[in-house]
Amino acid sequence: RSAPAAPALTEATVAEALRALIADRTGYPADMLGADLDLEADLGVDSIKRVEIVGALRTQLLPQTAKTEAVREAMGPVARARSIAQIAAKFVQVADGLTPAAEAPAPVAAPAPAPAPQTPAPARLSMQDLRQWNARFVMVPQPLADQGPTAPLPAGRHAITDDGTGLAPRLAQALAALGAQADILDPGLSDADLRAALARHDDWAGVFHLAPLAPLATTAAGQPVDWHGAVTRSSRALYTLLSALGPRLTARGDAVVITASALGGAFGFDGAVPANPAAGGAHGLLKAVALEWPAVHCRAVDLAPGLTPEAQVQALLEEAARRTGPAEVGRGPGTRTELLADPRSLAPEAPVAVDLRPGDVVLVTGGARGITAKIALHLAGQVAARFVLMGTQTLPEGPEPADTAAHRDGAAVKAALIARARAAGQTPRPAEIEREWRQIQKTREIRDTLAALTAAGAQADYVACDVRDRAGLTAAIQAIRDRHGRIDGVLHGAGVIEDKLLADKTPDSFENVLRTKTDSAETLALALGLMPGTAEPAGGRPRFVVFFTSVAGRFGNRGQGDYGAANETVSKFARWLQAQPAASATRICAISWGPWDTGAGGMVSPEIKAQFDALGIVPIPPDLGVAALAAELRHGSRAEPEVVWGEGPWARDAARLTATGLTRAAE
Repeated sequence: RSAPAAPALTEATVAEALRALIADRTGYPADMLGADLDLEADLGVDSIKRVEIVGALRTQLLPQTAKTEAVREAMGPVARARSIAQIAAKFVQVADGLTPAAEAPAPVAAPAPAPAPQTPAPARLSMQDLRQWNARFVMVPQPLADQGPTAPLPAGRHAITDDGTGLAPRLAQALAALGAQADILDPGLSDADLRAALARHDDWAGVFHLAPLAPLATTAAGQPVDWHGAVTRSSRALYTLLSALGPRLTARGDAVVITASALGGAFGFDGAVPANPAAGGAHGLLKAVALEWPAVHCRAVDLAPGLTPEAQVQALLEEAARRTGPAEVGRGPGTRTELLADPRSLAPEAPVAVDLRPGDVVLVTGGARGITAKIALHLAGQVAARFVLMGTQTLPEGPEPADTAAHRDGAAVKAALIARARAAGQTPRPAEIEREWRQIQKTREIRDTLAALTAAGAQADYVACDVRDRAGLTAAIQAIRDRHGRIDGVLHGAGVIEDKLLADKTPDSFENVLRTKTDSAETLALALGLMPGTAEPAGGRPRFVVFFTSVAGRFGNRGQGDYGAANETVSKFARWLQAQPAASATRICAISWGPWDTGAGGMVSPEIKAQFDALGIVPIPPDLGVAALAAELRHGSRAEPEVVWGEGPWARDAARLTATGLTRAAE
């Protein structure tokens, strides 16, 4: 006997089921969830949580459909909708086009899960544990063969950003000789003006982003004149170009996007000091776009200083024609180079780079929460230092009110806030309740971290400061120095994540993610006296500065183009800064972290964990991550200012390096 047909879906039934799912995950009663509420702005339901909710909605309402990648892909537009009404309408629309599974397999009892591997306790972790983990990598240049299929330059118009060195007009002439049109654009234009210039034509076929080739303008003392502007011309201008031209380029099937830089010919990994570290941001953005736009040929090209202008033009055209190969290619006189990840464990007998001492003053940006809090607590367990934690949250005076302090569960706290508002004769609004709950949650985490640091025998301070505020950050650093006499080390983990595909990314959001990291890195280096031409501050310069960056910048990740641009900019900035005379006694490095497994039960959701699993990226166990940071400080090398910590598909490079004999023993 056949099963009865499932009832037809309507927007009303979908909205009802959706309200129940959202209520369960957020703690808000269903009657407070209006159809037009913005889930992210009003309820804190970000894109990751929406993917999870839509997945649960599909399982609940469409159990007869096959759980295939095609179905998940079809539901993509549903998860990008922002309100209950929009999600319900799109869900019904997509569901109407789905084909039920022909024969649903009989349910099979899942095997008992294997016991989770036991990570050693932090106090027992050793260098041998880290070597067995084998998750530390350094990128190394590798000769890249020239063979491979080529394709003609796509017919149409190509946007060229002006590099200011004279290469843009040379490239435009070469494109004209091939029958293509080219427009040279000013990368310093505002987002609106650049979009207006692009809107004058509709036959765009490609982009050659040459602006990052411009050297970093400096004063006579070597100090950057306009770091903010350099980042604008490298990263923000490319975002604007791709955001505006994306629909045309992705529809063609033969479009090209080429970014160019002068980082030494091997992206700095041959030991070269970048002429303009801001150039790294364009490549970080492009690697994400390459994953989001598979129909567009994307390539980041690093040009060696020995190339003539004619050879530079030829190299760019050749890389535009070569449609296979890595996303990053270095070009030198007669050479092509790719980057491979070389596993390089730290040896316990390696020279001590940084020896953290009792009483040292360590500034930790990024809030007294999350990864930075875990690292500070780990270090506090090793040495009785003073940790100054910096975050944007302002700690309220006095204890938490009793009605919320009685609860730890988020839904219970929100219920208490709703009851408080109603008792005061107010109509509780989800956006206001969510804002209050987040403030309570952050305050609790900060106070818990400060208490834990004190219990571990360390001294702990908290400073409220927005790192995007140049004057405020500069003043805060001076106040720390005035109070404690010096700053011995800095762990700079501040940053924001607002993940969205490039097609959905707004200019304001891109700027927020980008500038939080790039502007604060420069302000920090200036205030610490590490920039060229800056005087040594009272109390001396710090012995170490570690910038927290991400594999999203080093290798690219869908939906993180802005984050990739920010992190690659900071990584190259660390390499450049390490080479400056003012930093000669300071260990400076950028650690490109893989994702940390910070959830109580693992990753944030089964859906997101499945995405990481599909990419072959293994979340970093926190105990190993904090030990990795401590080991990098103690035994890392100044010759390696950019390192990767984490397990992922980049580990496959090791076999190729071994085959060519290029891999090196641990230093």
